[in-house]
Amino acid sequence: MPRPRLPSPEYTPSSLPPNIILAKLSSPRGSGNWVCHSPDGIERLVEISTRVKRSKVILVKGDFTYVNLFPPGGKVVGEIIVVLEKNQVKGYKKSGEWPEEFDSLPPTNPQEPSPLIETSSLDISPEDDQPLHTSISDTT
Repeated sequence: MPRPRLPSPEYTPSSLPPNIILAKLSSPRGSGNWVCHSPDGIERLVEISTRVKRSKVILVKGDFTYVNLFPPGGKVVGEIIVVLEKNQVKGYKKSGEWPEEFDSLPPTNPQEPSPLIETSSLDISPEDDQPLHTSISDTT
């Protein structure tokens, strides 16, 4: 089943209003908040707008979005108002409207460990690699 679609405003990366930016989603932070990166390299904490939540669109690390920026003053600096589809991104790249800064960002790997877990603080020794359960055939 295809992803649900939102009616998107007629924005293009080259004709955005001053309070709306194009951003790449980096990592979820819980409660509908995401860390995103803008083409100028600034990392921001943004929330999902109610309209996007209700549309049941699934956000994935690496998606591109339009973010409506709030006035300065809090931790959350904006809200995700549109999630771009892959064909929209391809179209912008073909037309030359895509910011070159996004092409220089390293690709987002969903398999990389979370930066919230410090693996250096975990005490894992080689004997801990033993299986917790053994089957009946292993014990006879």
